[in-house]
Amino acid sequence: MGALRAWFSFKGRISRKTWWVYYFLIPTGILIAAALWDDYSTPEIPTSGIFGTIFGGLSAVSLTTLCLWVWISLAGQARRWHDHNKSGWWGLVSLMAPSVLIFRLAMESLGMWWFIIMHHFLPVIFSAFLFLPPLDDDPKKPLIHGVPDAGSALDQVLAPGFFLLLILAWVLAVLVGGILRGTRGPNRFGPDPFAPPAANIALPPQPY
Repeated sequence: MGALRAWFSFKGRISRKTWWVYYFLIPTGILIAAALWDDYSTPEIPTSGIFGTIFGGLSAVSLTTLCLWVWISLAGQARRWHDHNKSGWWGLVSLMAPSVLIFRLAMESLGMWWFIIMHHFLPVIFSAFLFLPPLDDDPKKPLIHGVPDAGSALDQVLAPGFFLLLILAWVLAVLVGGILRGTRGPNRFGPDPFAPPAANIALPPQPY
């Protein structure tokens, strides 16, 4: 239980390896499992009422998985920002892309596979939208072509400029989370997770 609580905790620092394994790979595997559940079971949330209108394309399993994924993702980002001796509130930057994608998923009743592909391959998807030819010869088609007409209003939100902003947030989250090393030695958020315990012992104040 202690390890499970630590997984959801926003306190302290974690290493890049810990972020990749426990805050990226494992949550991605859980998302894929939820997507498979939707494909083979499809127990969708009833579409009656406001709640059903928004989340009618999702099953209870996939909706719960998305909520847990958001929590875990934010916790991991906060702890990685702590490793850089920065406030964990910077981790909210990483919430920009999934927030828009979850909203897009809900509005179009799309599956979990759409969310996984869009979130994990945002730069590739953006390049495809910019450089691949449209599916037909209609020049009035929105940038994100090939989607149902009901989502065309939201496609205006995902214009190139805003989509590029999402990608920058995505890149920043990956840089801080899994590529850039944090501060060496202890900082105000805790000991260095990468250093041996002896290196994390704070030195006593030195006389002037």
